[in-house]
Amino acid sequence: LAATALEQQRALTINLMEQVCERENLNRAYKQVKANKGSAGIDGMTVNDLYEWI
Repeated sequence: LAATALEQQRALTINLMEQVCERENLNRAYKQVKANKGSAGIDGMTVNDLYEWI
């Protein structure tokens, strides 16, 4: 029973990461941060630097 619950949790996590990493979602998030003039993250990457990665 516990193994099944763990497997389900892993499947949900993988599904969530796939959704987050979909190009449409990344582009939407990028545009929102760009429009809000978002600041650099903890890694120092700016919105303009991020564009090259998505």
